[in-house]
Amino acid sequence: MRPLEIVVVAAVVAAGVLVWSRWDRGGAAFEGDIAAFFVAPKEDTVSVAPFQRRGRVLVLDADNLRVDGIHDRLPETVRAETPDEVGTVALVKCTESFSGYYIPYLVRGFNTSCQMELVALPSLTFLANMGTSLSPPARVRLPFWNRHAPRPERHLADLIAELPDMGREGR
Repeated sequence: MRPLEIVVVAAVVAAGVLVWSRWDRGGAAFEGDIAAFFVAPKEDTVSVAPFQRRGRVLVLDADNLRVDGIHDRLPETVRAETPDEVGTVALVKCTESFSGYYIPYLVRGFNTSCQMELVALPSLTFLANMGTSLSPPARVRLPFWNRHAPRPERHLADLIAELPDMGREGR
């Protein structure tokens, strides 16, 4: 191979790795129809103290109407894998907000904030309302790909896993 061919192949491979690492595929560990799990709690305020979960959890992306990537990060003992296992639904909504400039008025940086509501099934009791936010990196790399903060998936999965499990409600 000539040096130019090696450079072209390396560039194509690097671009493929970059696209693959940024691909937003959502959660994949749930087998079944999720439409029935986009529920709203009966009350607007959390009615239990302390925050808790009821059995296994299904994490849904409320903005894109799909299983959220956080779902795959839950431990196997907490993650629901079929509709019959779901005792708690976690509805996640994430937003991006402008945080400042890296280079004055040229490269904008963005925070990512996620809010999560946990709802027990079948009673629709509001169990928890938790959230977190991440800031963009301290420095930006050329050509400015990392100026958006990542979604705080690992942190939210840890918050769910640490909640006390009060056992599933009767169906």
